[in-house]
Amino acid sequence: MKSAIHYGCALCSGEIILKEHLPSEIFSATVLEKFARRKSDATDVQVKEQVSEKELIEAMLEKTDWNKAKAARLLGVSRATLYTKLLKYGIEGKPKED
Repeated sequence: MKSAIHYGCALCSGEIILKEHLPSEIFSATVLEKFARRKSDATDVQVKEQVSEKELIEAMLEKTDWNKAKAARLLGVSRATLYTKLLKYGIEGKPKED
């Protein structure tokens, strides 16, 4: 499922990943049954039906302690693509702690 979300991020130019951005294979009956049987893996980021690309990028950056190379790998995009998206959404860097 994570790979499908990463795939959707790469194809989606807007802020919301839609069904048409995801690989068609994940909608097969077999895959859906397997996914339904598996309860949440207690992942750090819960996948919602509609998740904004900005939120997903920010979540991956948090997960990797703002390591952009690692975040790009988790998202399944190149670092150049990640940097482009950071500029697009105005994500500048790790928030400063008070």
